[in-house]
Amino acid sequence: MQSATKTSSGCRIKWQRWQSKHLTPRAVTSFFWILVRTVILLGLCYIILYPFFIKIINAFKSYSDFIDPTVRFLPKHFTFNNIKHVVKEMNYWLALRNTMFVSVFLSAIQTVVCAVIGYGFARFQFKGRGICFFLVIFSLIVPSQTIILPLYLKFKTFLGVFNLIGTAWPLAILSLSGLGIKNGLYIFMFRQFFRNMPKELEEASYLDGCGTFRTFSKIMFPAATSTMVTVFLLSLAWQWTDTVFTPRFLDEADIMARNVSALMQSSGKPIEVANYVNIGAVLAVIPIALIYIILQKFFVESIDRAGIVG
Repeated sequence: MQSATKTSSGCRIKWQRWQSKHLTPRAVTSFFWILVRTVILLGLCYIILYPFFIKIINAFKSYSDFIDPTVRFLPKHFTFNNIKHVVKEMNYWLALRNTMFVSVFLSAIQTVVCAVIGYGFARFQFKGRGICFFLVIFSLIVPSQTIILPLYLKFKTFLGVFNLIGTAWPLAILSLSGLGIKNGLYIFMFRQFFRNMPKELEEASYLDGCGTFRTFSKIMFPAATSTMVTVFLLSLAWQWTDTVFTPRFLDEADIMARNVSALMQSSGKPIEVANYVNIGAVLAVIPIALIYIILQKFFVESIDRAGIVG
């Protein structure tokens, strides 16, 4: 009897200790916010990923599966014919090669140019600096559709002589001049990163006899690897899916954005054509998704280090 009483008393003491340690208002509040964040994250994953999975599943459905009311999710008649048709209609492998070349080339230019401009805003004082930076940020809210026509006409008779339409030169010139797609965002990210870098690094470099250019190229630029990877990934994604500048300037080349849109002109029943477009969109996104998965460590690190500071 005494043994049972001691056991009960011991359990009660352990429970009280656990309660006093873990059921504090702070612990309860922390658990509540963890639960809220988890629910929100799961909800966002469902909203974002569910349509993507549906597109993948529909890619393997035959026409009879679409009109069969008993087919809810998985196909009854599994087929690769839809994917084969889309790959052929899109001229997929040529479009993939062209898009990869253009996107990587332009993203590399944008990364270097935006790093230089961002460093200038972060470290140098000059007249009109605030206004210039405001214009850089303001460029983010200017719709691309409002400037594509004057740019097209400008490059149609570049310098009054050259017709650059149909080449990658218009895109390269825009990137080199700091006017590429979303350059304002990339300049802002580099500026924030370099503002967080200790000035002692540059001062030590100057004492060793290095000039501004050598200090930037040998010390500051290599230190921004994580931000460079992030900017490169973001630029690559926007260049890859661009439906405004690239299709207009490369008006005859096989590229992903144009070829996916061209699938809407495919022959077939409306539900089949819609499925072709969805398959084309998935095939176009897969390379970018794979690149992000490989480089996500740098992406997360850069967002954490260079993100938003005052």
